[in-house]
Amino acid sequence: MNKRVLAVIMGVAAVALIALNVFLMFTLFSPKASDAVVPATTANNVETKANEPEAPKYPYIAGLDIPVLMYHEVNDQGITDDANNIPVENFEKHLQYFRDNGYTTITMKQLDEYLNNKVGIPEKSVVLTFDDGLYSMKTLVLPLLKKYDMRALTFVIGEYADERKPGHLNPEEVQELKESGYVEVASHSYGLHKAGSDGQGLITTLDRDGIIEDMKHMQDMLGTEYFCYPFGHYNDEAESAIKEAGYHLAFTVEHGIVNESMDYFALPRMRVSSSMEIPPVD
Repeated sequence: MNKRVLAVIMGVAAVALIALNVFLMFTLFSPKASDAVVPATTANNVETKANEPEAPKYPYIAGLDIPVLMYHEVNDQGITDDANNIPVENFEKHLQYFRDNGYTTITMKQLDEYLNNKVGIPEKSVVLTFDDGLYSMKTLVLPLLKKYDMRALTFVIGEYADERKPGHLNPEEVQELKESGYVEVASHSYGLHKAGSDGQGLITTLDRDGIIEDMKHMQDMLGTEYFCYPFGHYNDEAESAIKEAGYHLAFTVEHGIVNESMDYFALPRMRVSSSMEIPPVD
């Protein structure tokens, strides 16, 4: 056999050997269908993210005392003559206090679930409420809530929003706050934030149908189940009408800490004044 024929034979043999090795690699080491990674699924075969954390669940503890704080305006001008007008520096100190002392700012929905459905909440919970739907909720309060990852609620006066009253949130800004995930919006009435014939809030002299109509209007406007009495004025007829309208909780300006033993349509709050550097939770 001459050298040229021998070289051809050896070349063919080498190619065959390479092909055999490639075949064996794919046969032995390729993943089987049963080894393929598949997305995590729920019991209903709905795809979920493998690393998505579950929402925290807390054991139900009966008899918790829950401070619901009552703020109004927040400003960047310092102390003013209005005790309800809180310097933004003091409000930030309140949020720092909650963080440093183990408080959780829960939503109104969480408070509702605790009171009405016995769903657990953190043992040191606090609710932040802001009356009147003021513009500082957007400019000063929301940025700090985001900074400290905390939650609050504002009670909006529907008529003021629709009229675009200066200093108050308009409908687009109300929606912006709702969509932020940091601020809930609830009802301070649509058109009842004014005095009635007896000098008290209009809600105490308005007929039952008139109250229910106002309450329903705000439900349509905001999708809320929570109410705050204008000026804190109310009576038995107002309470009854608010229940009939489908609300779950209603708040006054009376001083006190919320617990399960109370009338859920006359709940107290803790007023926050401008000079307070520590919030009234203890």
